[in-house]
Amino acid sequence: MSLESGLSAAEAASRLQSGGANRLAAAAPRSPWWLFLSQFKSVLILVLIGAAALAALIGNVRDAGVILAVVVINAIVGFYQEYRAERSLAALSEMLPQKSHARRDGQKLELEAHTLVRGDLVLLEAGDRVPADGRRYWQ
Repeated sequence: MSLESGLSAAEAASRLQSGGANRLAAAAPRSPWWLFLSQFKSVLILVLIGAAALAALIGNVRDAGVILAVVVINAIVGFYQEYRAERSLAALSEMLPQKSHARRDGQKLELEAHTLVRGDLVLLEAGDRVPADGRRYWQ
């Protein structure tokens, strides 16, 4: 490899096979049940549940029911919004593959960022997103 030519295509393919794709490990998607139950971990929601329990203990079953209904409706709305947001984010990340420019075999190529390997010469221009960790070389 040299600064003028970059990696050869064969060397890049070999490094991609041995080192794997240039991707961060994706977090496992949260289950819908966990997402729904996480709506109840807010301090305000816990206070409202406590207030509903106290209302039921002193005999105000109607007030307890109203408070619990509000808490459940809030949880359903929060779950729906968060679930849709996670699905939208996953769909967007699949639709927009990140591209970058690298020098291989002496040519400037546009590559998908996940195909970059250790040792690639990544060419950056103003406004580019940096596709990987790297070291700076000045020419």
